[in-house]
Amino acid sequence: MKEKTWIEVNVEINPSLLDVLSNGIFSLGAEGLEEADNQVKIYFQKNRWDASTLKSLTDMIHKYHPEFDASTIQIKDIPYQDWTENWKDSFKRFHLTENIIVKPDWDDYHPKKDEIVITISPKMAFGTGHHETTQLVMLMLQKYIKNGDHVLDAGAGSGILAVLAAKLGARRITAFDNDPIVLENIRENFSLNEINIQTDIICGTLGDIKKSEYDVITANIDRNVLLELPEKFINYIKPDGILILSGLLSRDEDKILTGYEEYNWQVIEKEQKGAWLALALKHK
Repeated sequence: MKEKTWIEVNVEINPSLLDVLSNGIFSLGAEGLEEADNQVKIYFQKNRWDASTLKSLTDMIHKYHPEFDASTIQIKDIPYQDWTENWKDSFKRFHLTENIIVKPDWDDYHPKKDEIVITISPKMAFGTGHHETTQLVMLMLQKYIKNGDHVLDAGAGSGILAVLAAKLGARRITAFDNDPIVLENIRENFSLNEINIQTDIICGTLGDIKKSEYDVITANIDRNVLLELPEKFINYIKPDGILILSGLLSRDEDKILTGYEEYNWQVIEKEQKGAWLALALKHK
């Protein structure tokens, strides 16, 4: 039997754009995604990749990222075995902090006393915790989650942020994503981490979520999507609740601040890793 050959398409975009792009990418025939620093790797079987697929992919990216330079796309053939093994090689256990560890589900790590271990089955490689934006939100969650909190995770991806919130003491989690492909991955990661609190996993957008008062909202998603939401988030936050935004480059800060201050959101903390930014806000 002839071994399958795959196409790896290297695209230089903010991985947070996957929140709005992933459905379309998979509709083109992609069978895997991998987030890396400032880029996304997309995998197609070779017989499902041609010039028209490239054009459709480029047009789709331009819709959400008009400045995207299509000439930076890199395409190469890889054997199937290399893809699966490289995927595992790229996801190693790491310490987010001294006592918070993120590991893949194939790593048989035994935690030490007082360590919080988050186990992730990456599937399509959504949200392994390696990207700076995910890490920034996780660090903020460690500061702001209190026992008994009700948390809303917007654009949940793998569910890694929701898992951490639960392990830090949240009592109820609502996680949603507009990509139906990732919902089973969220459920699997909740199971791997023995999350036994009340959880609601929903396919949709913020408008599909029943209005409630959340202690903490996380939104690690694309800047353009975040700019559509400052007024809507008001309907979901408790008085004195915390809204954590990421998926942002430092150059996005002024636009985000302008958009959110118009609706009386006030920044209470800013954290940065490299070119990436996270903001914690309260509604006045």
